[in-house]
Amino acid sequence: MVVEDFTLSDSDIVHLPCPPETNIFHVLDVSENRITDVIFQNCSSLVHLETLNLRRNKLEELAKIFQCALVYKDAVAVDADQVSNKKDDHPRS
Repeated sequence: MVVEDFTLSDSDIVHLPCPPETNIFHVLDVSENRITDVIFQNCSSLVHLETLNLRRNKLEELAKIFQCALVYKDAVAVDADQVSNKKDDHPRS
């Protein structure tokens, strides 16, 4: 069975390992979990990923997520809406 779209949302997961081999995921939805911004650090096997949904997770540095997305060959749309983004927040005056 070939899986191109994978969703694991609202499951209280903290970590999702990088697949060991190149895979064909086009959409990866891990929204509403407790994933941190190290989720795919140094992960280069998601070469076909087009959409990554990280909405409502525990991300601290969005720059790490966008840096990771740059290694993917296909265009990646990253949804990081309503994340716990502590380090990138700036006080408003």
